Amino acid sequence: FAFDGTNQPAIVACPYGRLYLKEAALEALLRRKSEDNTEEDALGSHIRGMKDLKNVFFELKDNQPTCPMTGLELNGTRPAFLIDMKTSKNKGTNVIAGRAIREMGMAAVQSVYGTIDPKTQLIQLAPPPAKLEEVNKEVQKRQAKEEAKSNKKKKNKQKKRKHGDDDGEEKKKNKKSPSSSVVAQSSSKQAPSNPNSKPNSVVSSLFTTSDAQLSEKEKKNRLFAGR
Repeated sequence: FAFDGTNQPAIVACPYGRLYLKEAALEALLRRKSEDNTEEDALGSHIRGMKDLKNVFFELKDNQPTCPMTGLELNGTRPAFLIDMKTSKNKGTNVIAGRAIREMGMAAVQSVYGTIDPKTQLIQLAPPPAKLEEVNKEVQKRQAKEEAKSNKKKKNKQKKRKHGDDDGEEKKKNKKSPSSSVVAQSSSKQAPSNPNSKPNSVVSSLFTTSDAQLSEKEKKNRLFAGR
C-alpha cells in the first residue's frame, strides 16, 4: 500500500503482527460467514472477528511511517511495535520502534502513551519465526481462556432461561387446576415471587506501493497489506 501526504489507508493488525487493509479483512470475514463460501480462508483461525484486529495509526514523515519517539523510519527492516490501547495520551499514532523501548525504557513510553502491559498490549509487527512461534502459543492460550469464559457465560444464561421456562409452565398448570377461582386468586397473592424468573512473512515488504491496476479477482485475493 502507498501513503499519500498525511493520509494512510485504514490498516489493522492481527495478534501475530500481520498487517491487513481493513476493508479487505472485513470482506474476508464476510465471505467466511457466507453459506456458499468455498474459498480457503486467508485470515487464519486466530482471527475470529474484527475484535481480534487492532487499528494501526502510523506517524508519517515525508510519506514514510516513522517512530514518533525516535524519528526512525519504520520500513519493515527494524523491529516495530503496535501499542494496543483503547485510550491513549498520544492520540493518532500507536506504532513505535523497538529501539524506543530498548533505549528509552518503558517509563518513557508510558509517559507518552499511558500505562501499558507489555505482555498484552505490545504487538510486534512482523516478528521473526522464533518469536512468532512464542506469540502463537500465547495467542492460543489466551483465546482458549476467552472461549471457556464465553461458553460458561452462555451456559449460565441458558440455565436461567430454562428455569424461567419451568416457572412459566408451573404457573400455567396452576391456572388449569380445578380449584375455585377465589382460592386460586388467594393463593396467587400469597405466593412469593421466584427470583429465577428474571428475565503471516507479511511485513517484510511492509511499505511497498500498491498496484492500482489489479483485477477484481486479484483485489479479493490481495488481503495482506504488505503484499
